[in-house]
Amino acid sequence: MYRIYSYAVSLFAALLLSGCSRRAATDPAPGEIRIEPSILTRAAGLYFEENDCIGLTVTRASGDYVRNGKMTYKGSAFVGDGLTWYGVQDETSTLTAYYPYAENGVEEGFSVAADQRGGCEASDLLGAVKENVLPASGAVKMIFHHLLSQLTVVVDNSSSSAVSEVVVSGFVPTATVDLASLSVTAREEVSPADVTAFEETPDKSYRLILVPQQRALTVTVFLEDGSSREKTLSETLLEGGKHYDLSVTLTDQTFDMTLSGEIGEWVDGGSLGGGELEPGDSSGSDVSDSPGSVLE
Repeated sequence: MYRIYSYAVSLFAALLLSGCSRRAATDPAPGEIRIEPSILTRAAGLYFEENDCIGLTVTRASGDYVRNGKMTYKGSAFVGDGLTWYGVQDETSTLTAYYPYAENGVEEGFSVAADQRGGCEASDLLGAVKENVLPASGAVKMIFHHLLSQLTVVVDNSSSSAVSEVVVSGFVPTATVDLASLSVTAREEVSPADVTAFEETPDKSYRLILVPQQRALTVTVFLEDGSSREKTLSETLLEGGKHYDLSVTLTDQTFDMTLSGEIGEWVDGGSLGGGELEPGDSSGSDVSDSPGSVLE
């Protein structure tokens, strides 16, 4: 009886050691760098799409281990060709990522497209930062944030002609990007430019991405009969990561617009209104008194 018990104990111990050895042999070691993104939405839809690309920088205490490494979205995570972890498994690093990928990075600046009629995706700058990351066999989860402003022009058109195009002008199209703080600022040395909006719904809804800043914002609505209507909102403040709706009411005799903070899935942009200038009027008002400033 004792021999049977002793044999059973020995067999259990052997099986236990064998199981531990198999687990140790099959546990994946840190190797390929993979990023699992999290985001509410972006200009094109609800999530990243297959083959979207980001730029990744991995910074150790000694400096950049990876700088602007290109990574491609493959269904559930971003992966990079040949991007692997360093060998010191107890050393942490900071991961900084952005979308869309640019060969030279975005540190030198990022510009929204002047013509967004084909879509806003290329202008929807996203950024993510994660600190104290250890080399891991699994994907690193990173939350991506919208860094620019989204503006949707919502048209209520009762005129005799349909809208053919919407153009927004007065804002600088180029930003200086600080990915470490996930912030952008408009390049003051760059001149304001016209940006043509993407037509979401004909004669109803037009969307565009703009660099966050505070300036007089001019909206021009072009009609299919060849005419156009234009108005300016003085000292309009658009903040990064926020989505603003601009309501346009158009008849054959009138053209009115109001900018508000009614939003979809971006951060609420607050409420703006009034502050209109007639064409040719260059006057403005102090930011604190401006009816075009953000009301949080």
